[in-house]
Parts: sequence; structure tokens; C-alpha cells
Amino acid sequence: MKVCHVSSAHLASDIRIFQKECVSLARNGYDVHLVISGKSEKKSGVKIHGIGEMPTNRFKRIFFYSKKAYKVASKVDADVYHFHDPELLPYAVKMKRRGKKVIFDSHENIVDIFADKKYIPQWIRYIFEPIYKLFIGKYIRKSDLIITVDCLIEEKLRKYNRNTVLVSNYPQIDKILVKECIQKNNDKEYICFAGGIDPQWNHLTTMKAAYKVGIKYVLCGMDSANYVEELQSYKEWEAVDYRGVLSHEEVMLLLKDAMAGVAVIDYSNNTNWTQGTLGNTKIFEIMMSGIPLICTKFMSWKKIVDEAECGICVEPKNIDDLVKSLNYIKNHREEAKAMGERGQKKVLEKYNWSLEEQKLLYAYKCLT
Repeated sequence: MKVCHVSSAHLASDIRIFQKECVSLARNGYDVHLVISGKSEKKSGVKIHGIGEMPTNRFKRIFFYSKKAYKVASKVDADVYHFHDPELLPYAVKMKRRGKKVIFDSHENIVDIFADKKYIPQWIRYIFEPIYKLFIGKYIRKSDLIITVDCLIEEKLRKYNRNTVLVSNYPQIDKILVKECIQKNNDKEYICFAGGIDPQWNHLTTMKAAYKVGIKYVLCGMDSANYVEELQSYKEWEAVDYRGVLSHEEVMLLLKDAMAGVAVIDYSNNTNWTQGTLGNTKIFEIMMSGIPLICTKFMSWKKIVDEAECGICVEPKNIDDLVKSLNYIKNHREEAKAMGERGQKKVLEKYNWSLEEQKLLYAYKCLT
């Protein structure tokens, strides 16, 4: 059976779309195609149809680049189309009219997404949010299957479409990397973050806390809107070791020797406020690396941390909370080591992609 995944807002290297979903389907006998930014190539059994560089202008991406993705996807003539971005929903309905099976994969809370779009003036959000929700509801109802990453998002989307399933975004287990993480040296005095370098991840607070405690803050990832330049204007930048963009393997090897991994993100609509979301893999990747986790005190994240006894939850932007947590990790190395080992064990047993892959395959089987 021919399957075509389509995205106009993600890179070809996207771990959920390519590494997890597309490769999993290809490995299980599906003829898998992926229409996405970048160049055309065949990789890991997946035929990638590149649609060129993604526009930096949101308007161009939403209204023109998405149309280009649809045109290329149409030529694939697949049996099942799996869309990954809200702007592609009208094209999903077009595919449905052509007799194709249609899946929409909601990576985030798309129903209430307007609340987080700070670049849109508030009065425009106020006017267009109800219209947007009608638009979203109409197209979601017409999809054959909805897939999402978090139980709260699943609950919201199920109101529009009963055929909604949860396929959590847990990490893939790389046995070689895990083995190297076990053979670690956690006496180095640095904490580590890998991901988006933007304000929502509280890098300024973390940087100031690391400076106070007298440890390094190793930062890896792509700069967002010159945020790194803003951070460099503070004296506490002395505590930062900025590595730029690294490969997944390089990040894991850097994490394994750290005192702790940090994932302190703000409360927002996209995180279901204080509830949190499991759509982000960051906490699980830190756990998989075998080091303590310091993360936001979301209810869902705290439940995991408490269950595994693998770290400390803090309030975002509370520098005293973060300093206290870092000092505890620094001064209790044996307990920190045990935290890391317990977290890694829990990921290997429960929070990993191999279990979610079976949900994906079953959903496809039921659909076809």
C-alpha cells in the first residue's frame, strides 16, 4: 500500500515525521513517500520528494508553499495521505474528495493555537480565533483518522472526530548510544540543554542560576531571532558554552557526561498551561542519557519524575528554585547518579518509540 506523508512546516530531518513514522511504516512493508522541504532522495526505504527551501515568511509558507506541497503530493497518487500541518487541512479534504484515505497528525494543540501566536496583534487574534476554530473543526471532522501526541490534545480533538488516537512522541532507543551513556563520567560540572534557543525555554534564568552555582551551561541548538546575541549582553554569559547546532548523536554524547539536563519551559497554551504536554521529547532524551532531569513543574512531567525518581521539578523563571536544584545535584553526586540510572531504566521499559510504533501500525491497519 502506498502512503504519502506531507508537511509544509517541518524539515526533512524531523524525527517524528521521518525517523519514527515514515521509517517505521517502510520497515513494515508500506510503500512510503514523504513530501517535505529540501531535496529529493531515497533514504531508509522512504522516497523523499523535496519541494525546495521553506520560506521564512509565514504568509508565503501558509498560502503558497503549502499549495506546492499539495501539487507534488497529488502526483504521488498514494492510497493514504498523512498530513502534518494545519495549513494543509483544506488540501486533506481535497484528497478525501478524490477517494483517498486521509490522516491528520496534530503535533500540538491546534484548536487553541491562536493564544500562543504573539506575533499576531491581539485584536486580530480576538476576531479571527472563532473563525479559525470553525475552520479547524470542519476539516478535522472530515479526516478519516486523527493522530496526536498528548492525551489532553486527544481529548480536545475527539470532540470533533471520534476516530482520534494517541501516538506519543517518545524517543527511539539507540542501543549503541545508550551503552555509551552507561559508560559515563558524570564528574564534569556542567548542565546541558539541546533544542530551540528562544525565550520560552528560560535560558536567561538558567544561565544566571548556573553562574551563581559556579558551573557551566552547555547550550546546543539553533538561535531564534538573535536571542543568543541578547543573552551575550549579560555578564552571566560567562557561564555559557554555546555549541550551536549539533547532530542527535553529538547531543547524546554531550548529555551523558553532564551533571544534569535542563528542560525548563514556560507555562503556555501549547503546553496545556500547568498540565504540560508529552509532545516534546526533551525530558525523555535527558532521561535516556542517564543523567538527572531538571524540568518545569508541569503536572504530567512531575508525575513522570516522581514515578521514576529521576530528577527535580521547578517553577519557570524562579531563579532561586533553579539554584537550589542545581546545588542539590552538585553536592549529592551519588544520589544524582542514581536519579540518572532510574530515569534511563524507565525510558527503556516504558517511555520509548517501540511501544508507540505498534499503536501507529495498528491505526493504519484499522484504517485500510
